[in-house]
Amino acid sequence: MSAITVPAAYKKLVIMLGHMFYNGQCPPAWWVDAAEPKKPDNPAEAEMAMFEEKKASQLAREAKRKAQQDTSGLAIVLLTALVEKQWVEEDVLARDLNLPPKMVRKAMRYFEQEQLLQREHKKEGKRARKRERELMVQAGLRPAPGQDGGEGAVDAEEEDEGIVSGRIISYCALDYPRILDSVRWRLSMMKKNWQV
Repeated sequence: MSAITVPAAYKKLVIMLGHMFYNGQCPPAWWVDAAEPKKPDNPAEAEMAMFEEKKASQLAREAKRKAQQDTSGLAIVLLTALVEKQWVEEDVLARDLNLPPKMVRKAMRYFEQEQLLQREHKKEGKRARKRERELMVQAGLRPAPGQDGGEGAVDAEEEDEGIVSGRIISYCALDYPRILDSVRWRLSMMKKNWQV
């Protein structure tokens, strides 16, 4: 995860790409997330009818949920935010944009599948969390352990008791060479379709 300088023309290309191709819902309704588990088909006919009924009710609930969460313009907002930063933690990006982290993660998986960005997953252990807490105490963002600071004054040992293993942090960044290839491919496919 090295810091590189990105020319302003590439940044402008990404913003225009978002406005041209991703101005609708993000991810679109037709997109199937590969990370979501799929239910196996049931071969028995008696159970198959029950399975189809469950599936229909599940699709109705999902359609209602998607109607409540209008994500029109989300791609433009996310791409514009990613243009400004090199590598960013997905949860921090969601917090900065005041969006639900689950929605941002799903959009990031969609962008990764569309070849627009790259993601890195890093496991963080207890030492890294302890170092992060110490830095926050030094910066004054968190009270020191043992001080009267309200709910944030929990000892580090008490905080770590409930955590058995480290958490996995996902970082993401725009992949400009792949974006350029993707735009070229899309434009060539549009030309091909117009000629037919």
